[in-house]
Amino acid sequence: YGIVFSGQTRDSNKIFDDILMSTKRREITELLDRFTSNLDLSYIPELMRNIENFSLDERVMIFSLTNSFLRAYKREKVLSSIKNIPVSIIGENRSRVISNNKNIKILGKASYYDTVKIMARYMFNINIEPNFNCGFHDRILRSVTSGNIIITNYGQIQQQILKNDVIFYDYANLDMIESKVRNMHKNEMFEMRNRLAKKISSCFVWEKILEIVICDFRRIKQNANNRLFRILGN
Repeated sequence: YGIVFSGQTRDSNKIFDDILMSTKRREITELLDRFTSNLDLSYIPELMRNIENFSLDERVMIFSLTNSFLRAYKREKVLSSIKNIPVSIIGENRSRVISNNKNIKILGKASYYDTVKIMARYMFNINIEPNFNCGFHDRILRSVTSGNIIITNYGQIQQQILKNDVIFYDYANLDMIESKVRNMHKNEMFEMRNRLAKKISSCFVWEKILEIVICDFRRIKQNANNRLFRILGN
């Protein structure tokens, strides 16, 4: 029982202090108003629509600050929304918001291989995607190999591939995480975990991944909507 998260947690308020010192603070705060009012909003497309007229250096700065803030803010929001289930974080914590939650335990930094071993002690593993919507984090694949049930934010790619074999949440209804975990029966947990393990072991092997990459690379000039182009373009 219990939920584990692997990743660093930073303090979004400290990052916002850096934003206020930026030469583009007005533009960045306006963007963040839009994103924080709807955390399910697709980050990259919305960002690109609003910064296309800036210089390259300005775009890099705006991306860096907004991305850093939103990554930290989302992690704080999701993890602190879980009040009555033990949560363990593998990684450093620099967030005052996270530190104030009595049910959250900070395990500290761990090597890649030790992280996989630690995750295996928990039933649930929560994933918080880092601002991209064209795929999903390898954290999900590592969690499956550790025998975890996956909790992840909703995304089109995740839904297409993972379907009903994970627990989805959206940022507008974070209370659903705790209720879904509490309402799962043991048989349902084991069935979901086993279905996902079979799916991952059959779909995510190097041969199939390389086939997708090579196929997309060959078609990149003819088809601007293929998967590789979207990733590189973003």
